[in-house]
Amino acid sequence: GMAGFVHANETLAKVTALIAEARAKGIDVLYWQAAAIPMRVGLNERWKSYPEERSDTLRYVEKRGQEIIQEIGRVLAGELKARQVPPKPDFTRMKLKGRNFYEGDVPTLFYSVHSGPAAEAEPFFTSHNTWVSTCMAPGADRFNYKQMPIWDAFNQYPDTHRVYDGGWCGHIIADKWSGGVNGANCVICLESPHTREACVQAYRKILPSEMQRKTRLISLLDYEYFYICYCERSRDMFRAWVKDRFGSIEKLNQAWETHHQDFAEIQLPDFRQREPNDAKRYDWLDFNLWRFVEFLKWAKAQQRQIDPDVPMATCAPHYNFTKEWGESGSDVEALTEQANDFCLNESPASTKYVDFLRSLSGNRKAIVEIEGSEYRNTMASFLHGLSALSLYWAWDESPGDGGSLL
Repeated sequence: GMAGFVHANETLAKVTALIAEARAKGIDVLYWQAAAIPMRVGLNERWKSYPEERSDTLRYVEKRGQEIIQEIGRVLAGELKARQVPPKPDFTRMKLKGRNFYEGDVPTLFYSVHSGPAAEAEPFFTSHNTWVSTCMAPGADRFNYKQMPIWDAFNQYPDTHRVYDGGWCGHIIADKWSGGVNGANCVICLESPHTREACVQAYRKILPSEMQRKTRLISLLDYEYFYICYCERSRDMFRAWVKDRFGSIEKLNQAWETHHQDFAEIQLPDFRQREPNDAKRYDWLDFNLWRFVEFLKWAKAQQRQIDPDVPMATCAPHYNFTKEWGESGSDVEALTEQANDFCLNESPASTKYVDFLRSLSGNRKAIVEIEGSEYRNTMASFLHGLSALSLYWAWDESPGDGGSLL
């Protein structure tokens, strides 16, 4: 493809020169820039690393490049008006109403960028930090936990330590799997009164400044949560939960095929191995889903005392489709019904997750994708009910990674 490569670069050079000429004359060039950027990326950043893309790149440059050259030429000659790019949404005028965000009276779908954008993309995208704020339900995240009240509590009170730190922590708070941390582990038990007090102190520390932001549309209790704990408080809570579920020890024994004399005899499964009694394991994981929903309801209620108006939500539906669902603690259906003001779709690209959120009984809530990782399904996701999407914009200094493709 080298002969085509030379010609394509000549076309790109002409497109670049015409865009610069139009910009110098005060003409809106964003549509043309949007078409020219993938030309440059294909011919420069990706040409060597992805030879299988070369023919597609050459076809695109030839077809789209000639269209742009002709269009800019006609605009410069006064034969055609340049296309005007609509302004970015005015987030100070926007509110979440039902299934959609409204700018004044106009329902608006918007598309922003998580982690960025790079300078080249700023004319096209708004950073999701413009409209999204976060006050973590556990009182800290894996990057800031040493600056938050939970760190002192964790070092002072052993009952704040989670019993079991296997698997992904899901931002509660810093385990051996978490990137971007210094000095993990700090994996906490959410049942400890000392943990709860540290959470409340964190909310009081974080929320007042967040509430001053005039463009903030939603507040996340954070997301990607994965939680299970085998502490003594969890055991006592589980005993009370199964007593409430079964009513009598005889009914529990019948369901579990066990011979307990009293609910006080019930012990938690051994977290070092799979529980052999599937009925007991089922109830334990069902309990874990319930108790984490209860914690998030508590966290939201505490934050509501400080921050009474902004819509809040948490968690991602793809955990519901994994074999570790009960261990995740993230019961998206219960959270949608009982805690969330909108649906948070921090999930892989398939539209089945948006469909799942839309299909929940009684759901009439907006769906927000806060960390989109796949641009190809963007329009499909909006058509399936998504209200807002923030594309994950990765690091542009590494041309070979997926972020540069995005």
